[in-house]
Amino acid sequence: MGYKLNDNIVYGNNSLGSKEMFKQRTKYQELYPSGSGFPGSFSFWEGNNLYYGRVDQQKRVIFPNETYLKQIKGIQKTVFVLNFVADAYRDFQEYMKIKIGRKFVEDNAITKPWHAVKGWENVHEAHHSAMTSAYTNFAGFYLNSTGKDKKIKDYDGFLKTFLNDYISDLISGIPFTKTGFIRSKYFTPMMSGLCIETATFDHGDDYEKYDKFVNNINFKTYLLAASKFGFMIDQNAPWRLIANLESDNMRSYISKYMLQYSKQGSTTVNQTNLETKHNHSYELDELGNGFTSYVDDPQDPGILHRHKVENFRVVKEESVTYNKLNNVGIGPHAHFLSTEPVGSFNTDDIYNTFYIKADEYDIDAINVYLRQFYNTYVAAFPSVSVPKLVSCSSASPFSDYGTTQKTKIAKVFRNPIGDKQHEEQYSELFWTKIYFIVRLRELNASVSPAKLKKNLQKMSKIYNFVDKGAALGYINQYLKQFY
Repeated sequence: MGYKLNDNIVYGNNSLGSKEMFKQRTKYQELYPSGSGFPGSFSFWEGNNLYYGRVDQQKRVIFPNETYLKQIKGIQKTVFVLNFVADAYRDFQEYMKIKIGRKFVEDNAITKPWHAVKGWENVHEAHHSAMTSAYTNFAGFYLNSTGKDKKIKDYDGFLKTFLNDYISDLISGIPFTKTGFIRSKYFTPMMSGLCIETATFDHGDDYEKYDKFVNNINFKTYLLAASKFGFMIDQNAPWRLIANLESDNMRSYISKYMLQYSKQGSTTVNQTNLETKHNHSYELDELGNGFTSYVDDPQDPGILHRHKVENFRVVKEESVTYNKLNNVGIGPHAHFLSTEPVGSFNTDDIYNTFYIKADEYDIDAINVYLRQFYNTYVAAFPSVSVPKLVSCSSASPFSDYGTTQKTKIAKVFRNPIGDKQHEEQYSELFWTKIYFIVRLRELNASVSPAKLKKNLQKMSKIYNFVDKGAALGYINQYLKQFY
């Protein structure tokens, strides 16, 4: 038997009929070890685990901030994951190299040479690909097959046709917003930046999972070793490591990157050019707003400048003398603010540090995508022939007023929409309303026209009297009831 624990066989795979597949999947779950002495494994198939690494504890959809990605050397390509995951994996990998020769029975899976073969997948590329497919289907098939291309004479007609007609069909297949996309089946756990795969086995083949891992005498030791470095094992893909954000072991790696900005200190210039090297002192309010001290321009002593700081970000340099002297002085540059380690942190703090909230970019993305779609469509189909009723003279004594009406085919030329026109005619509030409606459709939310009208009015008031962020907060809070 070698490395195997017993003679059980599980042969579930995606080619089986539904009844037999259910039977074999159930058998695999029953044989999977749990209980005393076994660190908890993780299944994306159970409850809210599906949204692990893509929805924070406030139910806001998130994706990894690429600033915090770090490379892992793989077999054939460079693999990226979040920086603390990479650090933990590096130590786990070294630990396994040492322990394999001491505690493991030789097998063909767990004791093989360890390498990362798969890590972070780019959600932006996946979403963009989906949007490109959506447009191709819309322009190449949907409009012609339905005859609705004749409705599109300008941007307004395009928006009405796309948003009122097509998008309802689209959403049933592929969500339009990035928020909807991340919550959908098209998002994979690898897009979270928290997962590493060490093999290329078939996810749908229970035989390989059980034979090579679960029924392996080394499996318990493997689980314990992973837990030691803050990893969980994916129950349905045992070659996949998942960073456990609740683990103290993983948090020891996270803490290295959990920094907060100091409200006072000294800024260092974020440039390698020695000619621009200089520091400012600063003191900020609770929200991270304020100004740095004035200092001399390193290239032009006597020309003073300082920086404005908003939300702990140095946003621009200012001078009372540059303009007077017609001297630009030091060119645009940025500074690092002082940082200090965070004492204690929770899971939401982790998400707030290493992830970006998708909804903060959705409205702008809808705006950009729809405009690009329209201008691309106009370039490909610059005109449309539509029937038009025209009056003409008639010699017949039976015709009213001596005229008749005939149907004539008229050619209407479509014009692309430019930056100025787009900005003037379609406000940010307009796109915020569109976003609200689209998200309701993505969630298949049943809202009456009267209720929708009331919600849009309330959201608009918040937008006008507070700001866009508050309006988005209202939308997010309202949508939670449909999750």
